[in-house]
Amino acid sequence: MFVAGAVVLFGCATPPATQRQEGVSDGQAQRSPKTLRMAFIREPVDGVVLFSGSGDILRQFNWIFHTGLTTFDAQGNLLARIARKVPSVEDGDWKVQPDGGMEVTWKLQPNVRWHDGTPMTAEDFVFGIEVARDPRLSLPHTGGVDLVKEVLAPDSETLVVRWSATYYGANQGTPAEMPALPRHLVGDLYRQGDPNLFTNSTFWTREWVGLGPYRMGVWEVGSHTEALAFDDYFLGRPKIDRLIIRYITDTNAIVANLLSGDVDEVNVGTLKPDDLAPVKNAWQASGGGTVVETMTDVVAARLSYRDPAAPWVQDKRVRHALVHGIDRQALTDTFTPVDGVRPPDIFASTDDPVYRLADQRGIPRFPYDVAQAERLMGEAGWRRGADGIFQNASGQRFNIEVRVVANAPVNVRRGEALVDQWKQSGFGSEIYPIPTQSRDRQELKANAPGVFVMPDTMTPDLFDLFRSSQVATVQNRWNGRNLLGYVNPEFDRRYDEYNNTLEVAKRQSAHADLLRWMADEMVYLPLYYDVGSTTTAFRKGIRGPGRVPAVQVITTWNIHEWEMG
Repeated sequence: MFVAGAVVLFGCATPPATQRQEGVSDGQAQRSPKTLRMAFIREPVDGVVLFSGSGDILRQFNWIFHTGLTTFDAQGNLLARIARKVPSVEDGDWKVQPDGGMEVTWKLQPNVRWHDGTPMTAEDFVFGIEVARDPRLSLPHTGGVDLVKEVLAPDSETLVVRWSATYYGANQGTPAEMPALPRHLVGDLYRQGDPNLFTNSTFWTREWVGLGPYRMGVWEVGSHTEALAFDDYFLGRPKIDRLIIRYITDTNAIVANLLSGDVDEVNVGTLKPDDLAPVKNAWQASGGGTVVETMTDVVAARLSYRDPAAPWVQDKRVRHALVHGIDRQALTDTFTPVDGVRPPDIFASTDDPVYRLADQRGIPRFPYDVAQAERLMGEAGWRRGADGIFQNASGQRFNIEVRVVANAPVNVRRGEALVDQWKQSGFGSEIYPIPTQSRDRQELKANAPGVFVMPDTMTPDLFDLFRSSQVATVQNRWNGRNLLGYVNPEFDRRYDEYNNTLEVAKRQSAHADLLRWMADEMVYLPLYYDVGSTTTAFRKGIRGPGRVPAVQVITTWNIHEWEMG
């Protein structure tokens, strides 16, 4: 059985975090304020919210210093935050218009305040969404924000968002993608019309004023950021008074600080299971803390479709044979050594309702079977040559390059493992590691002639990897999410059907059918489930951090509820 999250618990006491008085109000100092020390491998030098970047580690800041309309809990359930409820088609506050657009009405909590004490209003969301969708600003424009055509505030507690097209995530509002921003502080600066002046304002860093459970304290660039519990947080004052977020760019140093007790907690996006091995071993012996590893990714070999003459582009049987020639269970056992985990057949975890629905309807499966690979290749016109490698009737030798980014040893190891397995199964193959410092790294990924191997998180926007409108080209500087040029009108049609379905049950059905179709077409080659850096480690006495869902890889989503002894 697939285990979505592995939790390692070790039970003895360790010394509590050092208690310090600075940065805490007099009232809190009287009751022995609690300080939690975190380690982050990257520093959000461009801003803690909106301009913080898209990496998992930097997004943890969004939930510490800000709050959105909604959030996902540990099980992936969508919860209201600043919104009083999650809009739905069934309740009538999410409406599809005759022209294909939508109107979503949000009712807001009445008691939300900015960190400077100013009451938040719906107009702050109108302003924030305007900023988030501004094409002049270097922002990711994710979460469907580019589909928003109008935002209104009929009153201080009502927000109306009108969309130009149907979008399944219109009832989701994260603090990074659909944010409120304090008009009273940065509205005039924005109206000056200078994107550089606005982007480079110190407001986004050390002068940040948000709606989150923690307000900005002292920020020592290159060293640490202090976060202070916000007394007027609308969900209740955080139980931990103060956070010290230390910036440590070396994973070995982070591990050493965990082991020495100088760091109490490390969030998702920082350490991989191999990094944490010494911590797990030490804590198992001493009872020092908890490690949570959540399998949110699928490592896949993405096939290149840029050359129409490539054998796997011309014939689906070749794609099927390529998968039959991989011992994916051996890869799973090597790179994800958790008991009971089987290789993936689709981009979904086995505890996902969509997976169960697809399984009931029948998921095409391609187990390791070299004989079946040979039969399929024979049908497609390929036979093994004297050297054991497939060749066609004209003597052309089959070859498929495995391309990886050499920024982590594990990337090269899994690329080499795939090459070795394919060679044993009759497929000529070699590895091409993209140097970490390559200036044209994105172009080298996009122009991989065989497969590009990397992990992908199991979220609905993963379908962008295969949409024809997302193809990476020289014109978009190879930044399209569809890196390897897959274009199929049937996929686009099925994706549009899925994307335009809003009712939960019907949407899950369309999702399951799309995954089944992709598995039969073998659009990509799923290799094994992976934890990646979806790990959290925290010392004994800390309660609150836990597993995270693939749809929101954020440890800090509930940080106002965390406790420490």
